[in-house]
Amino acid sequence: MLSGFVRGLSVRDVEAALAEALGPEAALSKSTVSRVCEAIKTEFDAWKLRDLGGIELEYLFLDGPISGCIPALGPSRCCAPGA
Repeated sequence: MLSGFVRGLSVRDVEAALAEALGPEAALSKSTVSRVCEAIKTEFDAWKLRDLGGIELEYLFLDGPISGCIPALGPSRCCAPGA
């Protein structure tokens, strides 16, 4: 449920995914999914605003997908064919 919520799925989408994965008899109600998603959001909001002032990093590794096009770097840096 957490991963669906984090990916931006709606409460209805999360509910449907749970029913599909666990079967209809194990599905949670919309209100239960809503309450769990709200609790996750509350915890996440607190986590993302936590103070990191006391943490010292020697290295910071970032990873993520590249999307879009950077025309200044030439056609090989564009994701869309012909761009």
